[in-house]
Amino acid sequence: MADRESTGGIEAFVARWRLRADASRYEHGVPPVEAVYQIERDGEWLLFAARWRDTDGRRLEMSFAGRPDGQPHPYEDPAVADELTVVPSAPRTLDTIVHKDGRQIALGRRELSEDGAVLTVTQSGTRSDGTPFANVSVYDRI
Repeated sequence: MADRESTGGIEAFVARWRLRADASRYEHGVPPVEAVYQIERDGEWLLFAARWRDTDGRRLEMSFAGRPDGQPHPYEDPAVADELTVVPSAPRTLDTIVHKDGRQIALGRRELSEDGAVLTVTQSGTRSDGTPFANVSVYDRI
């Protein structure tokens, strides 16, 4: 992979990814035992979607959209957050920053392996008691 788009940049994240639960680590919440994570391009926007089954046997899903321009945009569900900023912060790093009531409540960092085959997602935030947490999910490109 010689060009930047194949080894980094936004397009390198656009794919379907399968969770490697044994390589993942969770400090907060119920960890998934299986998951598929997908990032799609829709014009100037990226669509993020995940479907998973957790250790309690529940099937869950989530999705959101963000424009990867480094600027805050209104979040689609104001009960959850006010703004979402999608920042391509390095050739193989893509961050999402979530704000509610003027303060950062979550950071999602997606880091691609050099060959683009593995995606590591670190979700960090603060628990209701004020203590920080970080959940690390490792995915293989499918």
